[in-house]
Amino acid sequence: MSLISKSNFGWVYILCGLVLTVAAIILPAHQELQDLKSKQEVIAEDLEYLEYQVTIYETFLQDIVNREPDFIQRLTEMQFNRAPLGEQVVFDPSAPRTPLEWVAQRALKSRAVQANVQQASILTKFTEGEGRLWLLAVGIVILFVGLTSQSSPTNKTIE
Repeated sequence: MSLISKSNFGWVYILCGLVLTVAAIILPAHQELQDLKSKQEVIAEDLEYLEYQVTIYETFLQDIVNREPDFIQRLTEMQFNRAPLGEQVVFDPSAPRTPLEWVAQRALKSRAVQANVQQASILTKFTEGEGRLWLLAVGIVILFVGLTSQSSPTNKTIE
């Protein structure tokens, strides 16, 4: 008899079943972890931006409280539509009209959003949604087949 016909292939089923079962459990968790990490980065950027805005508004408030002469002059010119002495006025429709618009414009910060597009393997696509349950079930069935399969009994003669 050949070596192939004597060997038990149950271990192949066990290995395949383990791979499919582990993939059904690990791959979605790994994908969710990556999504949460990217959300954490976005939240950290938002926090940094909000802290920057807070510093701008605090500076504005401190200038008002300290009654900085240049700042107060600029505010009154803006509020009463007065031109500074000896200067020409140029009308800019996009210019801020109130002090709060002016501070908000100073607090604006451009930000680049990075889109991470990853190519997913076929196995990863199978582990999304209901496919995860089906892959887990197939893995368990294959494990069961591998554990219950036995090599055919050999005929031994007693001498």
